[in-house]
Amino acid sequence: MIHPALGLATALATSLAFTLPAHAVQPTHYNMPNGYGTANGGSYNYWDASYNGAGNPRQDFAWLSGGAGDLIDGVIANDNWHLVESLAGDGPYVGWSDLDPVINFHFAAPLQLRSITVHHDDANGYGNVAAPAKVVVTVDDRSFTALLADAPGAAPGSVRIELPNAPLASMATVQVFRRDTAVFVSEVQFEAVTAVPEPGTYALMLAGLGGMLLATRRRIKPAPAR
Repeated sequence: MIHPALGLATALATSLAFTLPAHAVQPTHYNMPNGYGTANGGSYNYWDASYNGAGNPRQDFAWLSGGAGDLIDGVIANDNWHLVESLAGDGPYVGWSDLDPVINFHFAAPLQLRSITVHHDDANGYGNVAAPAKVVVTVDDRSFTALLADAPGAAPGSVRIELPNAPLASMATVQVFRRDTAVFVSEVQFEAVTAVPEPGTYALMLAGLGGMLLATRRRIKPAPAR
């Protein structure tokens, strides 16, 4: 027989897990290979030039770590790469050629991610730049995949990857798979829910409280009637 306190605790925790609203969260930093540029066939340089961590943000494919830059600066590109990029490499996109970039995003504390949105260019093949074919997100030991259709026209777009019941973690890995030679990303956004104790934790808390109340009732005897 299940103790009433245990049943209440499980129901409470389950209800909270499903009803807590998601809110935007910001990574503290991310690690990844830098974008490419004229040294590898680009018309311009598509670096993460504002990156503030270790590594050379103005070198093609240099390993960047411990910092932040274009991908989480809040700037979402509204135009195609050839309209907003430059030789200086300071445009809103980070672009990779002949590479399906793996990006590790780190957070200040473990949290339960609800979704990740990747904002990308879709030049419809102009300059061999197209929307991604798919995006794979890995949280702890679980992977979530979003397949993208090749939308008509040439306009920047986005893909939202839902993460149902994602494990609690302080890092998420995003891999963007190319449809064409190159893929361009301007921003990655995250939503999470506030972490709640596991159902077992609630159960132990309420069961302990119930035991204390029961023991107290046994110790306290009613005064004799007069």
